[in-house]
Amino acid sequence: MVSYRRLSRLATNVVENRGGVDALKEDAKRLGDVAKGKGSITDKAKRAVDVVSTKSDPKDGRSKAGPIEGSGAAYSSGANLPRKD
Repeated sequence: MVSYRRLSRLATNVVENRGGVDALKEDAKRLGDVAKGKGSITDKAKRAVDVVSTKSDPKDGRSKAGPIEGSGAAYSSGANLPRKD
């Protein structure tokens, strides 16, 4: 059974860790630019990983170096989600 409260809390935490809604919008814009850009699918996928694995700074449009806390495949299956019910 899906715990929507837990799912909502996880989504909220991800947005906050990314730097808020403005940073999330900037990341989406950057991903759109990558998708529209030139290059092979492989090149675009590599650039997209770079975009998603760095935090955006919505004030100046640049990204901050370093991995995002909690990013990666650990949460992709849902099996390793933290329980905070």
